[in-house]
Amino acid sequence: MIPKPSLKFALLAGLAGFVVAYASHRGNSRARSHATLQGIEWFLSAGGASLLTSAIRRTLDESDLEVTERLTQVEQTIVDRVPGL
Repeated sequence: MIPKPSLKFALLAGLAGFVVAYASHRGNSRARSHATLQGIEWFLSAGGASLLTSAIRRTLDESDLEVTERLTQVEQTIVDRVPGL
């Protein structure tokens, strides 16, 4: 089950992104395309991607398919080096 407050927030963010982009590009012939793209970007950045992937994962877990490997954490290490030291 998808958490309803999180889903509502992501959907509202997507709608807000669509409205903002449509208002700023309304004179352009591709205003709808720009607005749709920005709406999708805002939806995904507000947590829509994790909601969708968790819903898909739950669907797969409930089915008879066997999931053999799962990526749970990504870690990145950045090292700054000063030349000459």
